Amino acid sequence: EDRQEYLTTLLRERSTSESTAEIPNSTKLNRFISRSQKEFELFERMDKEAEAERLKKWVDSGKSESELPERLMGYDELPEWMTKPVIESESSDENNSDGTPRKRRRNQVVYDDGLSDKQFELLLDSGVLDEQDMSNGLGAQDIKSLHKKHRKTVKKPIVDDDSYSEEEDDEPPKKRKKFNTPNTPKQKTPKWYKEASEILEEVIETKDEEGRDVRDLFWKLPSNQEMPNYYAVIKNPIDLKTIQNKLKKNQYKSEQDFIDDLHLLYKNAQQYNTDSSLAFTQSVCLQKMVNDTIAKIWPDMS
Repeated sequence: EDRQEYLTTLLRERSTSESTAEIPNSTKLNRFISRSQKEFELFERMDKEAEAERLKKWVDSGKSESELPERLMGYDELPEWMTKPVIESESSDENNSDGTPRKRRRNQVVYDDGLSDKQFELLLDSGVLDEQDMSNGLGAQDIKSLHKKHRKTVKKPIVDDDSYSEEEDDEPPKKRKKFNTPNTPKQKTPKWYKEASEILEEVIETKDEEGRDVRDLFWKLPSNQEMPNYYAVIKNPIDLKTIQNKLKKNQYKSEQDFIDDLHLLYKNAQQYNTDSSLAFTQSVCLQKMVNDTIAKIWPDMS
């Protein structure tokens, strides 16, 4: 509260007489910044020690104690350019250097909407702008709308080029330059792929003896978190999703490669799981479906 009251007093003194206001001395400043009497006494002691040190250096330099200057620069110590009064120029922006009134520049108004003579002639030739329009005194906004209308009706854009001629309209547009790409023949899908897809569809729809879908266990391989030692036991892991993707990407070289993956699917399950497990039981159902479907569609491959 004391600090706030002291600050209010300083502000009032400055507002009432700003021209005669003096710079507060160190005691006033210390009173203002100190948060307690103890801090104020400490700041005062520090200032006295600093002043004594400054006086000692001044005397040690061979100068008189009475000539010790103030800590702050006085008005008489300011450079001349800072004390010179500012002389306002008699000539204003509206006058020339000799005092004569300067002519005001007029704003340049463009009535052609940015159209060149060549573009204006093309508007006339195309029939978008006629003599009746000219006699009616079209403004810039009217010409602008006609210009837009012309661009919609004419394929060839209006260009300000003396080399432009109507004969150029008959030339076909230039084709975009294509990058040279290697002429690789598109790989044809073998005919047996359709039959392989039919086999895979029936295998995916396999159900066990209780009517449960077998694909739930065989669609995707287990993760390391689910079965940490699976990939240590199974050297050639495979799942239904992988077989399906290989078919779509034409990655099987022969029917036998496709059949080998189907056999590997249930053999891996039988190798890793115990006989009493659900995975083993469903792998047996999957084995029967694979063999029966192959024998039905590819009897020579069974």
